[in-house]
Amino acid sequence: MRRYQLLLLLLLGATPALAEPSLRVGVVDGGAPCNFQVSGAWKGLAVDLWRAVANRERLAYELVPMATTRDQLAAVENAEVDVAIGCLSMTPTRLDRYRFSQTYQESGQAVMLQRHPLELGRSMLLSLFSPDLFALLLGFLAIFIVMALGVWQTDAWGNKNETLNNGRIRSFAKVFQILATGPGTNTIVDSVGGNSLVVLSYLLRALMASFLVSYVTVNVVRNPANRLDGNMRSLVDLQNQKVAVRVGTASQGILQEVMRTNPALSIKIVPMNRIDQAPFMLESGRASAVLADEQQLLYLMKNLKEKKFHIVLNNLYPDYQGFIFAKGLEPAIAGQINRGIVEVRRSGLLQEIKNSLGMENLQ
Repeated sequence: MRRYQLLLLLLLGATPALAEPSLRVGVVDGGAPCNFQVSGAWKGLAVDLWRAVANRERLAYELVPMATTRDQLAAVENAEVDVAIGCLSMTPTRLDRYRFSQTYQESGQAVMLQRHPLELGRSMLLSLFSPDLFALLLGFLAIFIVMALGVWQTDAWGNKNETLNNGRIRSFAKVFQILATGPGTNTIVDSVGGNSLVVLSYLLRALMASFLVSYVTVNVVRNPANRLDGNMRSLVDLQNQKVAVRVGTASQGILQEVMRTNPALSIKIVPMNRIDQAPFMLESGRASAVLADEQQLLYLMKNLKEKKFHIVLNNLYPDYQGFIFAKGLEPAIAGQINRGIVEVRRSGLLQEIKNSLGMENLQ
C-alpha cells in the first residue's frame, strides 16, 4: 500500500519529506568539568556548550559515548562520528591531523602531587637557609657595622673611659648592638653627628625589617607550598617517575614529546581513564605525579574533602581548545557550529555555563 502512495506522490509532482540526518557526536566520560556523567546524564562545559550551539542552529544530534579520548579521536578521524566534543587542545600535532572548530577557551597543563605531612616544614627550613636570605642578613650586618664605625668616630669612643676599662672590641660590640637593635641609642651618642647616625639607623632598621618580612612571606611561607616537589621546575624533573595521564589526551602527547626531545629522560606513563582517579593513583603509589589539564585538576581539588594534594608547574603548554570535525562533515554544517560557538561566547552564555559548573574561581 505504501508503495502505491509513494508512486502517487511522484506522479502528482510531490517529493516525500526526508528526515533530517542526525549528527553523531562523540563524547568521553571522566573529564570534569568539561565532560562527565551524573546518574547517566551528560554534563560539563563542552556538553552544555554543544547543546546551546545545537539549539541555536537547530541541529539534530545524538551523543555517542566513547571510552577514551584516543577512541574519540580515532572515531572522528575514521568518520564514525561527525563531531568530537570536549576540551580538546589544539596542539601542533593535532592541528596537522584534525579539523578544529572555533575555539572557546584556553587552558594549559599542570602537575598534581600528593602533599606529605612533614614536607611543608622541611621546605620552610630549606628556604630559611637559602643563599638569598643569608645575603640579605649579611647586608644588614654590614650596614650597621659601618654605622657603628661612624658613631665610634664622631663620639670619640676610642678615648672614653668605658673603652679603656672594657677594651675596644667589647665597647665597639656594644655600640653595634645598640644601633642594630634600637634600645639605648640615647646613651651612646652626644654629638650632633652621632645623633644623626642614630636617626639614620632607626630608618634603616625599619626599612630592613620591611625587607625581611617581605622575603620571609614570599619565599618562606608562600613559595614552599608550591615547591613541595623538591624544587620541581619542569617536566624534566619527573625523571624516573611514574606519571599518570588520561589516555589519548594532550597531556599524554606532551609527555611523549618531552621524552622524544630528551632521549636520556625516562618517565613511565601510567594510563588512567578518568580525572577523578588521580587521588587514588597518587595515594596507592601507582603514580608519583599526575599530568592533566590544569582546569580539570583545579576543579577536582576544589571538590575534594581532604586537602592532601597540591598543584605545581601551573599553565604548562597553554593551548586553545575546541571541538573536532570529521573530514567529511559538510562545510555548511561546520559553519553553523562555528557560528553558534561564537554567538554563545559573545552573548555571555558560555560564562554562565562555567559559573553554573563552579568554574569561576579555578586558579
